[in-house]
Amino acid sequence: MFRFRRFLTPLLIASVVAVIAWPVYASCKKCKSEAQEMISVMESSSLTLTSAIAAAEKRSRGGKPLSAYALFEDGKVTFQVFLLKDEKVMRVDVGEDGRGRKVEEAETLPSIHDPIAHKPKPRPAG
Repeated sequence: MFRFRRFLTPLLIASVVAVIAWPVYASCKKCKSEAQEMISVMESSSLTLTSAIAAAEKRSRGGKPLSAYALFEDGKVTFQVFLLKDEKVMRVDVGEDGRGRKVEEAETLPSIHDPIAHKPKPRPAG
């Protein structure tokens, strides 16, 4: 009986770890394939980080760039550029055509530690 438990306990632990780790592993493979797709789309596009920042500066009428992030959704690369304008942090969305689109005040700057800070918060209906 004792030998059976010695064999069964590690096997049970390994099974639990495998069940927990599988979704993480599958997610990592998805991230890698999405990154490769994003790179190929960016290489074929005329939109660059430099051109996105220039478009955001023009759209904000003189804002000073603080940071920029590339976003990849539905096979398209866009940028969110954060600028300082009149003592406010502004966010300019730059489309894949390289033109500044939406300009709005940002509540926070996104960071590595809080990657979803750049997503706008839903506004209450009313």
